[in-house]
Amino acid sequence: MSKVATVVDPVKAITCVDKARLIAGLRHHDELVNLLQVAGLAYGTFYYQR
Repeated sequence: MSKVATVVDPVKAITCVDKARLIAGLRHHDELVNLLQVAGLAYGTFYYQR
């Protein structure tokens, strides 16, 4: 029997809550709009998850 390794995409493994926390920490270094765009997170989702 062969074993198949499960590959987890690290980008998909990060939850919206994790993204919101990262963005909150980086807000002082870059504009919120840019951070949300890179993270693929909507403005409303960011504030809801905080």
